[in-house]
Amino acid sequence: MENRDRFCQLKMMPEAVQKLSLSERLSIHFKKKVNYILRRINKILENPKLILYKLRSKKEAPKTTSNKSHQINKHLQEKLDLQPGDKVRVKSMKEIEGMLDENGRFDGLAFMKPAMERYCGKEYMVKKRIKLFFDERYWKFFKLRNVVILDDVICESRQIDVQVWGGCDRSCFLFWKEAWLVKAE
Repeated sequence: MENRDRFCQLKMMPEAVQKLSLSERLSIHFKKKVNYILRRINKILENPKLILYKLRSKKEAPKTTSNKSHQINKHLQEKLDLQPGDKVRVKSMKEIEGMLDENGRFDGLAFMKPAMERYCGKEYMVKKRIKLFFDERYWKFFKLRNVVILDDVICESRQIDVQVWGGCDRSCFLFWKEAWLVKAE
């Protein structure tokens, strides 16, 4: 017999929920679609420039990019193709800050400064490449590019982090963009 206490809750979820009838599933589906359309309409009404952006032809000359976005695009092109077992060094905080946009993100992925800064400049082993991510908030899978997790590198709440993260004790793996890492010799 299988040891049930070792299963992830997500794997056991189908046994814990009731199945929805066809009419309930269709109702949920159409409500989601209507809400999506209403959100898009509200977004366009809040920012009419979006209409012009969408209508602009692809043949127009691209706008000149700022130096910061040029640096980000340069880093996006550099792929390390890290594999499990590869030894890497996390770049310094100064190097990583130079890649982040005004929201503290690189290619959409946030650099969680209090939790991740303590790992900067140190060497670790790649545990796994992350290509798909299941977000429990939306109950959906999302694709990721050039992201790895590192052995023994987790988000640990400390006393100083309580103000930032509310004292979360979940101890999740931190996601690392390959651009934030350098292969170690």
